[in-house]
Amino acid sequence: MKTPLSSLLLKSIYKHYSRPCLNYVSYSNLFESIQHYSKIFKTNKFQPFDRVVIQSNTKSVDQVALMVATWEARGVIVCLPQNCQDSIVSKVKPKLILKENQIILNDSKVYSPKPIDENDPALILFTSGSTAEPKGVVLSHRNIVSNIESIQNLNKDYITEKDRSFSILPWFHCYGLVCELLFLLSKGANVRLPTNSKNPIPEIKFHRPTLLFTVPKMLERIYKSRWNKPYMSPLLKFYLFGDRLRMMSVGGSYCHPLYLDHFEQRFGIPIYQGFGMTETSPMISLNSPSQNLKGSVGQLLENVEIKFDRQGQVLTRSPSVMLGYLDYIDENNIIHTKNILENGWLPTGDNGFLKDDYLFINGRIKNEYKL
Repeated sequence: MKTPLSSLLLKSIYKHYSRPCLNYVSYSNLFESIQHYSKIFKTNKFQPFDRVVIQSNTKSVDQVALMVATWEARGVIVCLPQNCQDSIVSKVKPKLILKENQIILNDSKVYSPKPIDENDPALILFTSGSTAEPKGVVLSHRNIVSNIESIQNLNKDYITEKDRSFSILPWFHCYGLVCELLFLLSKGANVRLPTNSKNPIPEIKFHRPTLLFTVPKMLERIYKSRWNKPYMSPLLKFYLFGDRLRMMSVGGSYCHPLYLDHFEQRFGIPIYQGFGMTETSPMISLNSPSQNLKGSVGQLLENVEIKFDRQGQVLTRSPSVMLGYLDYIDENNIIHTKNILENGWLPTGDNGFLKDDYLFINGRIKNEYKL
């Protein structure tokens, strides 16, 4: 295995020890918090594959420290919204729950640390369940690390430790957790957290981010604002984003090219669109400063393959494709997954086509909302 997820993050923590990490907390302070949770695990006989649930709509440094400590101990993180159904929480049989910064511990067996295997489960994220029962997507260390490394290789040095983001997206969605938080921590960058998770937009300008990871709904909201007039452009840009924003990444759902053109022409802020899903950790393709074609969802990440079925549906295969959907957890605490893959190929549910090495998406197979 190249690098376990915990090792990837700890390497960055050691390298950027004195730099700001989350808000004004340094990487060294984050490391101290990780050690604190590691002691809690040892005291309470934490064992491999134990699940740690983070159930919250807000974000904190403690949550990040708990994630890294869990992965270091071969545990599995489950990120859930605060109003999540009790049936989902009970399904994953958590050893520990962090709910609004309060720790809830359950009984456990004997702690027996072993080396981390690349195919160990590291993260369980649940799909929205808007049209069916929510499915637990089980992602391994290999899945997540390969996606982070592929994003890094595509972006090269366009994103560095000197960058700062303002974290709008929830961590119980793969895009916000992996593409922003974990990717930027692996770079040694600074991630600022909102105090108002329901309406974080007014806070952006105070943190003066250089990067924003967002969704089309936010771009649409700004575009339709009554303040969005040509003569107001310089003032509106400063009022909304501060004076350092140089690029945005958009994902989560289809983004109309109108918004991409508008922000670049009106505000001078390029927006790079990608395509992915929770089941692929999450990115399949991505536009970047060096490779950007508007209207497309970018070029395929390295080690990502796609093909099209008779309906034109995109199927994908890569090291980032999930272990499977959570099926059950047995009496020995082992997580079992339901595999829907055929020879490693995952159906995305989206129609698309390739043109000049860029992927275009032109509709859903079924009328479902996909995270």
